[in-house]
Amino acid sequence: MLRIVRQLFRIAGTTAIEGLQQTIVLLLTLSGIVLTSLGPILALYTFGEEGRLARDSGLALLLVLGLFIVAFTAGATLHDELRRGTAAAVLAKPVPRPVFLLGKWLGVAAVLAVFAAAQTLATLLAERTATHFIETETFLGSVVDLYTGVGALLAIALSLLGAAALNYARRTRFALAAMLLFPVCFAAVLAACGFVTRAGTAPEGGFALQVNAGILPAAALVVALLVLYAAIATALSTRLGAAPTVLALGLLLFLGFLAESSFGRSAAPVARLLYALVPDVQHYWLTDALANGGRIPLGYAARAILAALTSSAFWLCLGSLSLSRRDIG
Repeated sequence: MLRIVRQLFRIAGTTAIEGLQQTIVLLLTLSGIVLTSLGPILALYTFGEEGRLARDSGLALLLVLGLFIVAFTAGATLHDELRRGTAAAVLAKPVPRPVFLLGKWLGVAAVLAVFAAAQTLATLLAERTATHFIETETFLGSVVDLYTGVGALLAIALSLLGAAALNYARRTRFALAAMLLFPVCFAAVLAACGFVTRAGTAPEGGFALQVNAGILPAAALVVALLVLYAAIATALSTRLGAAPTVLALGLLLFLGFLAESSFGRSAAPVARLLYALVPDVQHYWLTDALANGGRIPLGYAARAILAALTSSAFWLCLGSLSLSRRDIG
């Protein structure tokens, strides 16, 4: 049993490192955090609620770019190994095929976790940067928190510079170092912003983050959905390459937004089967619940995350069955 656990984590770790080294993963992550950080600085309208545009756009980028990341990572780390025959060397040790597939999924989930951490922190900073109406002893009016906005952009720049320095000094892969530095630098900026208010003054209590904590459960639900998509991508990658997997996940995402209205209310057997197989995105995309200071119940979030993990287990079983029937040279 201990040997299997070691094999599982070894495969997961190798997959995670290989995935974080991919240029496409770095470019998608960089695109997401740059767009999220620039959004509130360049925005001209609030659309009726302070910080909503920054919050919703950050979570939307988390969902869409995360979908691409899990698809490309699964395709590059699983399908390509199966196609080239390098997976045969691992399975010949011997490593049970279900363990091999589970390790790949955990590795893809680890890549997703790094991306999600960076994107979520960028969204928290962007929501704080966005235009807010504040009232203090010395200021009354709407203000854009340029300190936080510039700090977020500096975090991106410092991450890239740090990755370049590590690549030069220690030959560390640039993409790997940058991906790991993004959440670290964002977390440092978030902590530093706790000592400055949106108006640029020191907070009365000495430390106040002044961020919308409701973003965290909303992001957790999106990540849970992406973990489920990672399981689907891993299962599909036993037969399909990265590009077909991206198309399949995109179709599932589109159908997921329509699942409740199109399949969930029908009693037809085919419709019920589709509703069982297609993840209902509406159960995980709850940005509207945050409107006007709303909150997502933690009990609901826990049940939704458990449902995503259960569905992931189902898709991994299908993937294991597909892999067991595939001839690996």
